[in-house]
Amino acid sequence: MMRQTVAIFVDAYRELSSRMIFWIVLLLAVLGLAGFALLGVSGHNLTIVGHTMFEGPIDPKIIYKSLYLGMMGKVWLVFGGTILAVVSISSIFPDFISGGSIDLYIAKPISRLRLFFTKYLAGMAFVVVQLLIFSIGSFFILGIRGGVWHASVFLALPIMLCFYSYLYAFSVLFGVLTRSTLAAVLLTALMWAVLYGVQKTEIETRATIIAYNIDIGRADATIKRNEAMLAALTRTTGPATRPTTSQGIIDNQQRSLDATVAHRNDLQNSLHTWTFIHKLFYRASAILPKAVSTYSLLDRYLLSDADFQAASNPPDSLPENYRDKVEAGKEVELGARKESLSWIIGTSLSFEFVVVCLAAWVFCRRDY
Repeated sequence: MMRQTVAIFVDAYRELSSRMIFWIVLLLAVLGLAGFALLGVSGHNLTIVGHTMFEGPIDPKIIYKSLYLGMMGKVWLVFGGTILAVVSISSIFPDFISGGSIDLYIAKPISRLRLFFTKYLAGMAFVVVQLLIFSIGSFFILGIRGGVWHASVFLALPIMLCFYSYLYAFSVLFGVLTRSTLAAVLLTALMWAVLYGVQKTEIETRATIIAYNIDIGRADATIKRNEAMLAALTRTTGPATRPTTSQGIIDNQQRSLDATVAHRNDLQNSLHTWTFIHKLFYRASAILPKAVSTYSLLDRYLLSDADFQAASNPPDSLPENYRDKVEAGKEVELGARKESLSWIIGTSLSFEFVVVCLAAWVFCRRDY
């Protein structure tokens, strides 16, 4: 039984690795790492091809790690690599079902469920090889060029494998249902957009709520100051003996107070609206796989909280309203760093398990 499983697994993996897309993904990953290797750290400077690119109060190693997470983490792993991975592995089940290959397997004494999960794991093995090569290259580039010998780089393997598995589960389900590679790719891309959009909206609305609370707190402070100034002015002179100029100042102060109160009420109404919207997307995000939070785990482990604070502090020259938005986003990120793995990974894998079980049920029940 084990020999049959291994033979099916090896055959599926050989089929994947023989395709040109395997080598294209590998070549693009190597080229991306080679391009990033043009950046380096020299003393207190961040350099590109030996020329100083950055020199400032922030440790260049922190900037270097931040650039790696942005360029190689989010741009390549999350978007470029994901697109190529989805395109390459979405054809496994449609080709297996529609090409007649399955007849050779089900004619043998092997259960359909074991056949399904063997093919499923073979697709995941394709991603494992790509991520392992990428992680090894990243480790040495960060160490040699950036002076950052960080073993947590290898966490990209399990973290991104989880991220890819969310999409792969949908790809397998759609492939089994439609028997079409194109339909599986397009529907998986649609689900990717839904997962990203739902959680990203939840995060952005959470930041918006924080920004509104900051504005409301500032408005409350202004109201208290205006009320204190108005009370002081009215105590200075009585209504009968108050000069015309003093009365004009009091009227202006009252108008300013009324305007601030009206502005504060508008902020409060908007806050109620955004809170309602956030609750809707939070509930949806709690059920669906948390794609954004999953790949953001790499940021958490490669950048410490202190490094993140140093890299994300807004400049003093930034206008106050923009500083509020930056601070709100920073607070949301710091809160996300405290989310437990059981919440991020556990709930996501639970949803994935349901999707995979549904795909396995359709695969086992269908006539071939």
